[in-house]
Amino acid sequence: MRTGFTFNPDRYNFWPIYEAIRKYYPIGITRLDESSLFFRFPGIKALEAIVVKNIHDQDTYQKVWGSFQKSLQEEIGKEIIGTTYGQAPSFSALVQADLFRQGSFTFRKELHFTVSLVGPFYTVYGRQAVRFTEQDGKKSYESTVVLTVSPYEEYEGLFQLIRQRIESRFKEYRFVPFAINQQYLEGLRVRYLDQEANTIYNALFNHLLFNETNPQKTQVRGDNHYGFEDWVIANPQVDHKWIILPPTEAYS
Repeated sequence: MRTGFTFNPDRYNFWPIYEAIRKYYPIGITRLDESSLFFRFPGIKALEAIVVKNIHDQDTYQKVWGSFQKSLQEEIGKEIIGTTYGQAPSFSALVQADLFRQGSFTFRKELHFTVSLVGPFYTVYGRQAVRFTEQDGKKSYESTVVLTVSPYEEYEGLFQLIRQRIESRFKEYRFVPFAINQQYLEGLRVRYLDQEANTIYNALFNHLLFNETNPQKTQVRGDNHYGFEDWVIANPQVDHKWIILPPTEAYS
């Protein structure tokens, strides 16, 4: 069952996430082909320009993300693999926390982290996966066994460290909880995925956590609502004002 975008507005202020998505995505307009109205929406064009500037421009990419990824790898002493996808609106990478091979099976523990280009948002999650490779090596099959969505057991220290380093580098960026990431927004289409239903995560980040080939049937451990405390309304009487900036402006 798909959960629509919802939260308690008397206690939490997740509206900046909704407003950022509404700014860049034409909600309710079908994504057909390159000539469709979807691709002519001003927000889609603006987001494409942000992606090109931050990801396709190698000078900007290395300054903003490549240098961060390199310094983090040196600090933690574990391999970090870049997962930034050229069309998705985010920087992303994973820490190869553990790798074990037994016969035709490879078992991996990864910690994924991604920083949005849509607005001042980021998220972190652990993934344990198993890959089976046929004897001739021509085909392999991979499945996610479990997702870890908060600092939990073997992921605790690394999870918290990466959060600290992201928030130190990307000022005023906030962690998006798994319970929000997994929600769907009715009528949301994204530029880089040709699928009819998309999650908040798909809009803000990329395709690696949720898409039609990786439905929300994976086992999850940890606290789904971890990070909600960062979105609590301190004074409900205050009218919060938010300015959405791409990373190249927000951290400078």
